[in-house]
Amino acid sequence: DRRKVLHMGHSHGGGGGGHGHSHSPTDLDNLPEEAGKKAQRITWIGMGANAGLCVAKGGIGFYSGSASLVADAAHSVSD
Repeated sequence: DRRKVLHMGHSHGGGGGGHGHSHSPTDLDNLPEEAGKKAQRITWIGMGANAGLCVAKGGIGFYSGSASLVADAAHSVSD
């Protein structure tokens, strides 16, 4: 009993002991470029947020005399 289930532009052969797998050329055409752009965007957002937190923790720690906040800001630089 061999059947194919189609979803999201690709198929999986079912039944028996084996597993068939194929992709149509159109479902992966733009994936690497789009995925790379999304990953790069979220990386920059994360770096910006981390830099902002570092500056805020360092500034507040310095002005309030909190060694803990200054140390945490220094630790945030390594993140």
